[in-house]
Amino acid sequence: MPPVIGFLFDAEGLSARDKEDIQRQSGGLVAFLPRRMFENYLLLPDAICAIMNSIEGFRNIPVQRDEILTWLAQHQWDGK
Repeated sequence: MPPVIGFLFDAEGLSARDKEDIQRQSGGLVAFLPRRMFENYLLLPDAICAIMNSIEGFRNIPVQRDEILTWLAQHQWDGK
């Protein structure tokens, strides 16, 4: 197995201080991207809908697939 030269993550909502702490604790092996990683863009509306509807008390009426599609379309270019 090749030696570890580093780890690259997206921030996942971490504060600047949390990221600095992780970088320090890793001895500089961890770096954070300014945007989310690619897998965050491979969202499956049916899977999201199923998970949301499986959470007890999430909401009174079931979430519909079209709601997820609409939300994703409206927010796909948001920088956050």
